[in-house]
Amino acid sequence: MSSSELGLTKTSYGFKYSSAEFIHALCEVLEIDRSEYLPLLQQLEQYAHKVLNATKSIVYADVTFSDDFKPSFMSMMAVSKFTRIGLHDEIRLLDRYRQRQVIDGLIRAHYMTMTGNIPFNGVINGYRVSFQNEDGQKQYFYITADFA
Repeated sequence: MSSSELGLTKTSYGFKYSSAEFIHALCEVLEIDRSEYLPLLQQLEQYAHKVLNATKSIVYADVTFSDDFKPSFMSMMAVSKFTRIGLHDEIRLLDRYRQRQVIDGLIRAHYMTMTGNIPFNGVINGYRVSFQNEDGQKQYFYITADFA
């Protein structure tokens, strides 16, 4: 049931069955007793619920550019490559405290790698982090780049 080839741990639906419904139908056809697969199916459903309700944080560097920077569509696209910090999907499954620890570490690493600057004479002032609460409300916090 946890085979990545079958994809039963995914939260998506096929044209006819959800993963859980497919497992029920498959086990019925194979004449597998419900008591054998039901506990595993419950674990998969709990995981799917956790994935569907997880918060996904977004992290951007807050940058100030020099006066000689003339923004254009192409330059802003290039800059965005350096200002957004990518987060792995597993991070969103962590509790909020652990997410914050991971994000803090990624921010520090990003700042050190970029040496506090972004191409086109941009200076990193801090980092904006946004995430969605369980109730659907967006929340934001700001981390000042005062670490060296």
